[in-house]
Amino acid sequence: ALREKVMTSEAGSPYATTIVTELYNCHEWAPGRPTEVLDPSELVIAAFASAAQHRITYKEWIESLPEDRIAIPDLETEPTSLDTSVYERLVDSTDPSRHDVSFMLYCLCEQVNQSLKGNVAEVPAQRKKPSAEQMNTLQKKELAMIEKF
Repeated sequence: ALREKVMTSEAGSPYATTIVTELYNCHEWAPGRPTEVLDPSELVIAAFASAAQHRITYKEWIESLPEDRIAIPDLETEPTSLDTSVYERLVDSTDPSRHDVSFMLYCLCEQVNQSLKGNVAEVPAQRKKPSAEQMNTLQKKELAMIEKF
């Protein structure tokens, strides 16, 4: 039916520019072609049977594993034992109004890199809390930056 529409189409019709290529008996060209064609319902049933068998095999495998197959280590570390000096130095070196996700991730990656190399102290020195005067100065500086925008 489609071939007839293409062959009898008039100029300007969407079918007028269509090319029909016919390959007679092309199903015989395939090497090792099946001699009989299975019913599609048989193929669907075979696919379901295969999936069910995989599911059963997986369930048996999971049940055969020991109960303690997942070990969660107990990491009791105090937050003060972590050295974040590289991260803090990098973050403090940039204007807070310029902090964005990519910058914070960069600082974090640099801290991890230095920690893995062993270039940071095991236990960082205790940092002093800024005095009230230093906090007021910092707050005024940040407010001044916000007012510029």
